[in-house]
Amino acid sequence: MTTTRQTWRRRRKPTGWPCGAIGQHRPQRGGYLDNWGNSAHARFRATLQRADGEQAVALFRQAREATPPYDPVHTLAVLNLAAALLDLGDEHTEEALALWREVAGERSAPQSSRIEAAASWGRGAAGHGQWRTALDGYAAATTKVPATPRPRQVLAGVSM
Repeated sequence: MTTTRQTWRRRRKPTGWPCGAIGQHRPQRGGYLDNWGNSAHARFRATLQRADGEQAVALFRQAREATPPYDPVHTLAVLNLAAALLDLGDEHTEEALALWREVAGERSAPQSSRIEAAASWGRGAAGHGQWRTALDGYAAATTKVPATPRPRQVLAGVSM
């Protein structure tokens, strides 16, 4: 008679991370890669080791490829990829701005992510002296903010 622990050990396949844990066809693969990229990006910000930043970029690219465009993880991976590229250096500015522009225009992305992307697009462009592009990014961010009704409009439907 086997115990639960023995059964668990027999079923568990001792495969190494990341190959066994996040197989090519698992639906959670993109989320795992995005989280792993966030860890590498945080390590890059703490140590400023270029290898960590490049690893974060590679992981975010894999997460982006592993998820369909309508998946919220895809949007997060693209936002994180753009931030990591901008942190790596000025040579990646254009790609980062293009990624933020892509998310800002993606209709299947959550609205909060689209607003964040447009604001980051404006902030990133302004940080590099691209004022016309920054204006476009900020304008896109303000047009995506939902209009809030005035108090009278809300109270008009309430009977007292």
